[in-house]
Amino acid sequence: MTDTVYVLGAGFNKSIVAGENVALPPPTALDFFQHVLSASQFKTHRQSISDSQPIDELFELIAKYWHMSESDLLNKGIDIEAVLTLLEQQQWDAESKEIYEVAQRGASALRVLLADYLADVSIECSGLPRAIRFGLRVLEEGADVLTFNYDSLAEDAIAIASGLTGASYRDPLPDGLEGLDRTSTHERLLKLSQLPWKVSLASGFQFHELSVPVDVGVGTVGSADYYATPNDLYETIRVLKLHGSINWWKSSETHWMGQVRGDDINPSLRASVESNIHWLTGANPTSGSWLNDPVIVPPMLYKRFEELPLPQIWSEARSTLATCRRLIIVGYSFPPTDFRTKRLFLEAFCDTSRLEEVLVVNPTINSEQTVGDLTNFEGRARRLNDLEAYLNT
Repeated sequence: MTDTVYVLGAGFNKSIVAGENVALPPPTALDFFQHVLSASQFKTHRQSISDSQPIDELFELIAKYWHMSESDLLNKGIDIEAVLTLLEQQQWDAESKEIYEVAQRGASALRVLLADYLADVSIECSGLPRAIRFGLRVLEEGADVLTFNYDSLAEDAIAIASGLTGASYRDPLPDGLEGLDRTSTHERLLKLSQLPWKVSLASGFQFHELSVPVDVGVGTVGSADYYATPNDLYETIRVLKLHGSINWWKSSETHWMGQVRGDDINPSLRASVESNIHWLTGANPTSGSWLNDPVIVPPMLYKRFEELPLPQIWSEARSTLATCRRLIIVGYSFPPTDFRTKRLFLEAFCDTSRLEEVLVVNPTINSEQTVGDLTNFEGRARRLNDLEAYLNT
């Protein structure tokens, strides 16, 4: 149980980079393609992404339905939510296997493109001064963080900040690692990171497999080995990602050579540990010969949350909201189309709550009123314009 809970939306990322000169600014749904197509990283990675994902086919679909070339997208942009919603609905209503496969490949390519760009954004922005100050505040308060962002900016900032505190956020390692093979994968796992706070232990659930840096490469480790003591899941200072993450993935329907398979998809959840290992190369990971898709709830009109581990994460989020004393919402505005989030708050705060303080960090006037209504807060919710103002309190 934690006293303080943060809720982060896209405005959190914007607040982190406000006033900073960054090459890769966090995107919105409306300007995503403009940022991606102008990024030097995309130009560098494009061929390696195209080797595994039909990026060119995605842009052909956009040109077909919106009559916009890549040059047009650079100048005007298009709502990524509209593109994904179209492609997802075409899969649901497909009258032929060919129509289904074209839409499936386009949607998969767009999700990977989104994950690749956001990975670069997280790497560039998580070490900015305001991000580190936020991470230090979370650690100091022992807070849980609920985020609707699937980049890793928030958790990377907390992890970096933990390296500055000198504190430990898990049990210390056994002296000498007695009883372990000195060359075992398990030993390398225990020594995996110099950072005291571990992203992999803060997600609220256990992955089936984890891709971790071992020796000079990347190794795959099963859940039983990784989560053995002292790698227990955290009970506080968690980052619960309600829309998934670019560092979580599952086997997709697409072979690296392009063909699509049926219902024999391996559902194993996998994750990179402490770094965006695969996205740094500009390519998404694979399970054997099959491409893996990031486990994210993409920005489309009809969002689906039945995919593992999302039900467990939403349950954990409801529990921590229901027991918190301080609620700080940064850059999230409860859009009308996202009633599931409103439902989360209404259910979490339907009974007599412990809530003593509600603070909204958002430049929109009266945005605190919405939060007050959803939490049944009897006090007066306060509002600050930006994250800098909050961190200065």
